[in-house]
Amino acid sequence: MKELKVDTNLDTLSEALIILDDLGLSGLLTNAAANIKYAELANALLRGKKLHEFVACISGESIESVGKLSLKDAIEVITRFFVDMGSELSLLRGLGMQAAPTMESTPAGTASCAPIPSGE
Repeated sequence: MKELKVDTNLDTLSEALIILDDLGLSGLLTNAAANIKYAELANALLRGKKLHEFVACISGESIESVGKLSLKDAIEVITRFFVDMGSELSLLRGLGMQAAPTMESTPAGTASCAPIPSGE
């Protein structure tokens, strides 16, 4: 499959935030803490096809075409999106925004997403 481009325009950001919010993961873009329950997340991502929807959103491709991607290729696209977004959002640090959050492991199949200290 061809390498998918990653969109980071305002329309894509708005739609990506809606999808991430549906999954309880909007903190990945807004730098807010998130409590992730892996079983529920996996169910929504795969059974609910939210993974398809998110990759289609950030790549500008159809849900049907991203459904043909391998998991490795989908993760590559998602990683590029967050790396690109991190680079662009770092430009806003002067406006009081903090760095992107990090993932911290917690017991019972959950993870906590907490902001990185800004070092200021």
